[in-house]
Amino acid sequence: MLSATIASNAAIAGGERALSVWRAYAQSGHAPTGTLSPIALDGFLTVLLVCPKDLPIKLWFLRVWGDSVPDFTDEAERDAVTEAVIAIRDGIAANITLGRGHYRPLCIPHMGRPSLDDVRDWVAGFWKIVTLHPDWWIGLITDPKLRMTTLPFLGFIPDSDGGCMAETDENREQLFEHAGALGTAVLVLDRLKKKRAASALANPARNARCPCGSGRKYKHCCA
Repeated sequence: MLSATIASNAAIAGGERALSVWRAYAQSGHAPTGTLSPIALDGFLTVLLVCPKDLPIKLWFLRVWGDSVPDFTDEAERDAVTEAVIAIRDGIAANITLGRGHYRPLCIPHMGRPSLDDVRDWVAGFWKIVTLHPDWWIGLITDPKLRMTTLPFLGFIPDSDGGCMAETDENREQLFEHAGALGTAVLVLDRLKKKRAASALANPARNARCPCGSGRKYKHCCA
């Protein structure tokens, strides 16, 4: 338990340092125009962790630069920035594992209300991955038991033009309420993913790879 806590704390600290590296690069003159802000990157990497489908890195990595090929001043900067993305992801994962009281989306401050523009930026990053796996999101919306996990996101999801639900005097308080529930929604999605993974290991499909690690189909191995 102690070693796991030490590892989690190291990952969190590493993620915080890496965020500074990413921020400096994103604000540099040679970062591609579509490079995600630190807040959007946090949302982007968060959904990679809680989405039930593990997406290969080649499918999502360029998206952090707006699907552009990034330009670096030298190999040292390239290595530092690309390693920062992984370190930030690992820091987020460690906070999610520690759970309530530790995890919060980067758009949510420790004290006071968030900027709704920051929340929109975070959800825009989150949504970049959802669009790669829309069936997962549709499944959440159409499941009466899981629909509530999507509610905090709905007022901030960008449309095809990049805009979001208009903020009015009538809905502003509700938007703040939904923003405050984003962290809880992420933790619920994480628990759901882990529960499904455990169930898949306990009850593998006959044509799935055997959980014993043999590489053979379950029906030809431990079934």
